[in-house]
Amino acid sequence: MSQGPTPCPAVPAHYLSKWQEVVDLIARLYEVSAALLSSPGAGDDNCLLASGPQVAQTPDFGQAFIRKSPFIPAVVSSQRPLHVPDSRQDPLWAAQPHTETAVRGYLGLPLLWPDRSLFGVLSLVSSTPLHVDAPHLALLEQFRSLIEGDFRVIHLMRALDRHTTRFEQTVLERTEALRHANQSLEHELAERLKAERQARDSEKSLQDVLTVIQEGVWDWDLSTDRISHNQQWYRTLGYSPDEVPTHFAGFCDFVFPDDRPLVEERVEQIRRGAVRDYLSEHRLIKKTGEVIWVRDRGRIVAWDDAGQPTRILGSFADITEGRLAQMQLAGQRDTLEELVVIRTRELASAKEAAEAANLAKSAFLANMSHEIRTPLNAITGMAYLIQRGGLSRLQSEQLGKLQSASEHLLEIINAILDLSKIEAGKFELEQQPVDISRMLASVGAMVRQRASEKHLSLITETELLPEGLEGDTTRLQQCLLNYASNAIKFTEQGKVVIRAQLLEETPDEVMLRFEVQDTGIGIAPDIMPRLFSAFEQADNSTTRQYGGTGLGLAITRKLARMMRGDAGAESTPGSGSTFWFTARLGRGTETAGHPSPSNSDSDDELLLAELRARHAGKHVLIVEDEATNQEIARYFLNDAGISVDVAGDGEEAIAQVGRHTYDLILMDIQMPRLGGLEATRRIRALCGAAGPKIIAMTANAFTDDRKRCLEAGMNDFIAKPIHIQQFLTKLLQWLPPTGAPLR
Repeated sequence: MSQGPTPCPAVPAHYLSKWQEVVDLIARLYEVSAALLSSPGAGDDNCLLASGPQVAQTPDFGQAFIRKSPFIPAVVSSQRPLHVPDSRQDPLWAAQPHTETAVRGYLGLPLLWPDRSLFGVLSLVSSTPLHVDAPHLALLEQFRSLIEGDFRVIHLMRALDRHTTRFEQTVLERTEALRHANQSLEHELAERLKAERQARDSEKSLQDVLTVIQEGVWDWDLSTDRISHNQQWYRTLGYSPDEVPTHFAGFCDFVFPDDRPLVEERVEQIRRGAVRDYLSEHRLIKKTGEVIWVRDRGRIVAWDDAGQPTRILGSFADITEGRLAQMQLAGQRDTLEELVVIRTRELASAKEAAEAANLAKSAFLANMSHEIRTPLNAITGMAYLIQRGGLSRLQSEQLGKLQSASEHLLEIINAILDLSKIEAGKFELEQQPVDISRMLASVGAMVRQRASEKHLSLITETELLPEGLEGDTTRLQQCLLNYASNAIKFTEQGKVVIRAQLLEETPDEVMLRFEVQDTGIGIAPDIMPRLFSAFEQADNSTTRQYGGTGLGLAITRKLARMMRGDAGAESTPGSGSTFWFTARLGRGTETAGHPSPSNSDSDDELLLAELRARHAGKHVLIVEDEATNQEIARYFLNDAGISVDVAGDGEEAIAQVGRHTYDLILMDIQMPRLGGLEATRRIRALCGAAGPKIIAMTANAFTDDRKRCLEAGMNDFIAKPIHIQQFLTKLLQWLPPTGAPLR
């Protein structure tokens, strides 16, 4: 009775079909009652394949199975071969409760995955005693190797998908060859009654099977050092039998020279009986000179009375294609790793180039800022001095235009620097109390005069907002002021509305929306997408009516996103526009207390009067190489009754400090001979911590410049061009009170 293969999701069907033929062949070859391939995953009742008279079928699914026997679980648990020639004569098995079955003889071989885990058992079950000699046991070992080899093929097929077609074709060819071998064996088994022909027929059957599976076989008689091979062995290497020596030394001539030492070492181990199994993957040289890779394996099958090996039976298989595939994969991996290294170097070089370009850009911007701020300080300072001297109405208007132009130029410089710092990732936001209502009022105060000049209605709207918010007031005001200034610039009649709204609120933060709405000229839809790009304007033509650098909106969007918000606009040409930005503000415990800005000249006079009252008679050293800037600073100090000395560079300053005692030093940074940073370090080394306070007064306005000044030992920092209120406030902050000890 023969039962077809049961579908198994882990094994392709054509392999199950081939194994069924092997099982049928074994059943007929040994005339056993049954032969089966069982799956131990669900016990011995779950058979993949079975053949023989004792095979039964389950009534529900019609699946083949053998009635329960203690032998198969023993193989499963031990994962070792089990041979019970006659269970009734075996003391161990005679006592087992299997008398209800007709099983007397049993042979089971475990089937193992490449990782040595069990996937099945190849079993022979007989109702009569089952005796298997060494050659037939070796044959069964070859059958087991065949099945295990197929599982290795399946394993390789999963890893090397591109070889699937070739492997399937090989399996089909082997299956067809096994069918022919089966037909041949059926004829030979009819003559099996004669003992002398049984051995000859068995050997021929072995040769036929090994030919079908395309593996070369060798049989080594150690007592005579004679090695015999099957026809497949000769075909693989391309030799005829009379061209191949029959001793081991002759075999070594076919081994690739570099592989001979390892092969000889492993063969010597099995020949001495140190190991029972031999396995080697090495190269052989064919008659044509071609080199192939083979997997060569062998096992001791006979020993003498002294326990020394006398016979080794083995086989080899051509694994050249698999090896070439592995080497190709290894080569591709090495190539990929090399490409990764090269690309990494290129990226590192590109990064270094980008960093160098960024440093060059920063240095250029810093230098340009310094070169522009220095004369601009002279322009604004002199304009302020001229205004204080008294002017006619026309002269006052002309001077006002000069100051407005200077302020506009300073705004452009600051915008470029802000954009550069943001793009370089060096821009940092401050966290301080924010009063939204006061900030909106401040922005309104700053632009109200320009709105009045154009007869525009200026409105500020804010709903009831949470108190105790924290954020960067300066940058919020900068964004809102930019929107408001643009709205007034592009609106000829109507109104401009500045408003703030609450969008989201959590226990830790709020999301606010700020917007400026106008009734101006509006913006065309095709211009909107590029409106917030750097150096872009709604009108880039040579005849454009409105000025501007195109930086304000780009900076506003970048600042909004740094505050975890965004910026945008909605507009209808001819009807007006609404520009908005959002920002997340944290919740603090304090209320903003910043005073509203004032543009009144009376504030300057109040600060100057306070400075004169508190610090008249103090001694200040001005370290500045520009004569005009020296004159401006000297004027304000003398006007407050403060005594002034002037040094043209750092070396003169050190000499002056060595001769005089100063209450305060105003230090420029870039000067001939010796700069302000090194001069400060030397003054600190000369005077110690008790020396005069030093304030940087420089056109280097970057954050890094401020940091370097503080690290050099300066106490504070004033950027040029000097704002008179800031200058007077710093003097009041750092001049020591009257009666304080001096150096």
